[in-house]
Amino acid sequence: MLNEKRVKHMTQMSIYENKEAKHYTEVMNISHKDYVMLHAILGFIEGTLIYAMIVLLVMILLFSTVFENLNTVLIILFSLLILIGYVLFIYWHQQRVKKRASIHYKQARRKLKNVKEHWNQLEKLYEEEEQSKTPQALKSAGE
Repeated sequence: MLNEKRVKHMTQMSIYENKEAKHYTEVMNISHKDYVMLHAILGFIEGTLIYAMIVLLVMILLFSTVFENLNTVLIILFSLLILIGYVLFIYWHQQRVKKRASIHYKQARRKLKNVKEHWNQLEKLYEEEEQSKTPQALKSAGE
């Protein structure tokens, strides 16, 4: 005999897990520090590529006018400016990536805690059902 309350609860859990599973599965077996550092490494690579594309586009735009009259001092100045810009951009980008990763990790952990609470509720429903089927419960119901 199926318990309606248990079936409803299991259906709600299934719907919740299908909608929310993508948010908490990636943080299930990883620490907060590792998760943030993984995103920081990926953010460094991403930031480097973004900055390289920006510098390349600026150089293409400036190539026709500024680069005709270049000398050694201007080349060194442009290189230094590009390097300082890169360091500042990477620092800014890394801070944003770490903050987003930390927020995402905390949200996913909360969702995981919510799923654990649902499993505990389901376990209680199973226990209640088992207790109602024990011989003592049947004996007391028959009296």
